[in-house]
This record gives sequence, C-alpha cells and structure tokens, in this order.
Amino acid sequence: MKILDSALKHGISEQDITYVYESAVNSLVLQTVPEKIMLFGFDTIGRGLEVGYVSNDGKEDIIIHAMKVRATYKQYLYSQKGTE
Repeated sequence: MKILDSALKHGISEQDITYVYESAVNSLVLQTVPEKIMLFGFDTIGRGLEVGYVSNDGKEDIIIHAMKVRATYKQYLYSQKGTE
C-alpha cells in the first residue's frame, strides 16, 4: 500500500489511514476501470473515516483519499460489510 500526498490533505495521519485500510467495516466500489474503492471504518481513536484507493492490478494499492466520513457515506459505517 502506498499513500499519496492527496490522501493526507485533510489531516488524517498515515497511521490512521493504514488502520482503516486494514480493518475497514465496509467498502464500496466507485469505479471499475481502473478499480476505485472507498473503505469505511474507524481510526485508532474511534473517528469514522473514509479512505479511497485505486487497485493496481494485484500490485500495490494506492491510497488517494482520506477524511472524516461525510454524511453521504455514514450509512456504510453502520451497515454490514458487503450488503450495500
């Protein structure tokens, strides 16, 4: 996993991004080619976050976005993984 500077612009630490990447409670495929995925989870202090990445054809995923979860996506924090 590689974290781009764009993922850090909202003040989310690399540690918290990695934590959500590894322990997301839900995900949403935003685009299929290239595959862009939004992960939803809680950071090390319990804040709800959204973390977006581009899947790199089985190579290293590239994190492009991270911020506190927006109202549009809050439902994904509290719904069962894979049901949305």
